[in-house]
Amino acid sequence: MYNKIMENKEEKEINWQAAEYRYFKKGWDWYLWVSGIATILFIFALWQKNFFFAIFIVIAAVMVISISQRRPRIIEFKIDNEGIYIGKDTAYKYDEIEWFAIRHRPESLNEIIIKKKTLVNPIVKIQADSKITSKARKILKEHLEEKEYESSLLDAILERFRF
Repeated sequence: MYNKIMENKEEKEINWQAAEYRYFKKGWDWYLWVSGIATILFIFALWQKNFFFAIFIVIAAVMVISISQRRPRIIEFKIDNEGIYIGKDTAYKYDEIEWFAIRHRPESLNEIIIKKKTLVNPIVKIQADSKITSKARKILKEHLEEKEYESSLLDAILERFRF
């Protein structure tokens, strides 16, 4: 009897470390494309006499180039019976999450995708290898509904441009 109680109280937990996001090394051609598109949009904005849009394009191009050079941080992740923890500062309890999905990517790490119950930034993607995702699925299925995740147009564009 004592052993059964201890087994039921035993918490299921997995911990791992992964990059904050998928990093792609960009060549000179990538920067040429970004600069070319920004230049075309800048000229279009000036032609339309939309100076605020022109300023926005310059700022956006500088931001895209500077962010693209930043390397991802290594973050600690944890999934247990209470929720999902990302780093030391972010925690999502199961009552804050609508569903989860596991996305298998053949030439990269898999993704654990959670949909939060918020309107602002509702999708969170966490990188993990196949062993972690199979263990995570077992724990998450006890608390959340699993759904199929369909990539958005933005996902496809970002992946295509290796961002």
